[in-house]
Amino acid sequence: MATIIETLERLSSMPKWAWTRNWWNFDQMIVQTDRGQWECKDPLRVLPSGVASLGCSGLADGVRRWIGWDLDVGHGKALQYDTLELALSDARRIRTFLNGRAEIRLSKSGNGVHVKHMFPEKVSNEEGLRFAKGTHSYLKLRSDPSPLGRQAFWLWSSKCGQDGFKLLAEHATSNTKMEQGRLWG
Repeated sequence: MATIIETLERLSSMPKWAWTRNWWNFDQMIVQTDRGQWECKDPLRVLPSGVASLGCSGLADGVRRWIGWDLDVGHGKALQYDTLELALSDARRIRTFLNGRAEIRLSKSGNGVHVKHMFPEKVSNEEGLRFAKGTHSYLKLRSDPSPLGRQAFWLWSSKCGQDGFKLLAEHATSNTKMEQGRLWG
């Protein structure tokens, strides 16, 4: 049996999962087994057997490191996307709006799209969530806005779809400070 930290270190050392290193936060880990899912704030907790998926939010030590948008295709609430191409179109709009500072990946099923943005500087949790919701509103995205406050994303799963977590666009690493304040209201 391994702790969450040991498990994430092992996963991050594997080429297929090395990308997750940029996104893991221990403050709000989510664990899924066949018996359900729960939040875990103790990175030294031993994981039970049968872990199916691991994820987290971008919150660390009360600071929002990153935020994301979940563009569902064919499931979820009424504001879902009808096709993967429509979801990808909005993902590209988000990335353009953020000057390339957004990673675009397919979801764990490979049928939806996740867009994650790493903040260039520390922001409060409230500022980060307002920015996520403001971007959603400003760009008139069709995705369900309710997960924007939760901000939890799966980053690893033992049961991925064929294209699960496939990288479509890398997060730009420029140090250009963005004008995010206009959406924080």
